[in-house]
Amino acid sequence: VTDTCPEIQGDTWSTFLGGWLNERLAVDTTGATIWTGVYLDCIWYDMAWLGTGPEYVDTDNDMSGEDPGSFNDQWQSGLDTLIESLRVSLPAQWRIMINGDPETESLVHAPRVNGCLLEQFPNKWDWDEYMMAYTAWDAGSASPAMHVIDCSIIDEAPSPKTDYQLMRFGLTSCLMGNGYYGYDDGDRGHDKRWWYDEYDNVGQGKGYLGAPVAGYTIQNGCWIRAFENGLAVCNPTESPVTVDLGGQYWKMLGTQDPVHNDGSAVTSLVVPGEDGYILLKTPPGPEQLTMSLEMSEDVFYPGDE
Repeated sequence: VTDTCPEIQGDTWSTFLGGWLNERLAVDTTGATIWTGVYLDCIWYDMAWLGTGPEYVDTDNDMSGEDPGSFNDQWQSGLDTLIESLRVSLPAQWRIMINGDPETESLVHAPRVNGCLLEQFPNKWDWDEYMMAYTAWDAGSASPAMHVIDCSIIDEAPSPKTDYQLMRFGLTSCLMGNGYYGYDDGDRGHDKRWWYDEYDNVGQGKGYLGAPVAGYTIQNGCWIRAFENGLAVCNPTESPVTVDLGGQYWKMLGTQDPVHNDGSAVTSLVVPGEDGYILLKTPPGPEQLTMSLEMSEDVFYPGDE
């Protein structure tokens, strides 16, 4: 990726990739656009963990490994070239996403990309670090911004698909910002397409919460955000917290975790540590009561295996 890597027919990898992608992916055989963007993985700020010193990575082709500072400087310069080349070569409407991390230095790329993927939420870094990065990327990225929080346990151990608390904790954290969300088996299990009650209000349809009406507020350590049709409540602390909702709301009537999502009306709420709720302005309707009785708590959509 570095600017000093060998050239092939006048191009380095960073200057070659954009044109190659545009030629092969921007249009199909009829001339229609079939892709809408690209995602670049491993766009980290610090790459010195690969090893530095005379016997390690040689980034400038002088037959000698680099010290950490020089290594990272050349890495970042090459990434600058790569992203700029993509912007110039690809259709203007395409979005460019990269993977993000909590290091503020990584935000140097934000103005030229549309967003980032934050993986293994909330276990790879502290929750506060994730949320600081999430909000900073949202504020600093090119428009239209598009971010993704991917929730799972760390490393390669499988996430239990029935760990509803972890799924809710990630989802309600994501709802404090303006990103997309997924819960899966980790960075080696993004193919999982598990579906949860909170994604569509137990079959009532995606988008049921409506648009956010304001940013989040914090009450007793809980983060709360109001939407047109309800509230998202997230408790990032390790202990249960009681919050006053300022009015009457209803828990959704769940099929997967009916103890948590029992359909009851609430004006205040005890939120377990590292958990969350999605609350509704209207009670569950008759059709939802029927659905909850008929569906098993173990229901998962096709493709979950």
